[in-house]
Amino acid sequence: MQILRSACWWLVVDAGLAMLLISPPGAAAAPGSVHPLGKRICKPNCRSKTCGDNGCGGTCGRCAKGSACYKNVCTKAPKGDPCVAMTGGWTGVMPATGSHPAEYLRGRIWGTARSCRARFDVSYLSGGRKVTVIEHFTVTLWGPRARRSARFVCTRISYVTPGVRYSKDTFTGTLNINLTRYSGTVLDTSSSTSPVVLTKQ
Repeated sequence: MQILRSACWWLVVDAGLAMLLISPPGAAAAPGSVHPLGKRICKPNCRSKTCGDNGCGGTCGRCAKGSACYKNVCTKAPKGDPCVAMTGGWTGVMPATGSHPAEYLRGRIWGTARSCRARFDVSYLSGGRKVTVIEHFTVTLWGPRARRSARFVCTRISYVTPGVRYSKDTFTGTLNINLTRYSGTVLDTSSSTSPVVLTKQ
């Protein structure tokens, strides 16, 4: 066995075993060093964080009731009518699944929780040409403010590229705490399903 000593560390080398980096008595182990028992030391990182993962399997804190962790910061849901908070322009995507191409959405949400509405222009490529569909939705919101659920039900299609058949869509999913991002599942009247993500602009 060979022992190499520096001002801060002892390096113990055993030709038949492993190399261990050991701190002398009273010295703190540095981030990323090896514990005397051979376990690597992880330094938690909670800088500018009030919640979420600390990078070492622990958390930087928990959020109080009525708020949720959003980008490592405890955030409260907007007060008042959720549909009013959602009012504005939105974009989205239904990723390609199986034989279905990716579909892109651009539109608006408006109204109040009692009468929430949305309209989206849906576009995708089919046979090398661009297809456009305009769908009109009623939006139903429910659940706690920190994790609000929403269902978009297409009530009518006002335009579809000539020669193309398109089924009405229904989205079911949840909103983030800020009511600016929606993740859910699409079910159309042909019973095909795919994920959908909408983001407020």
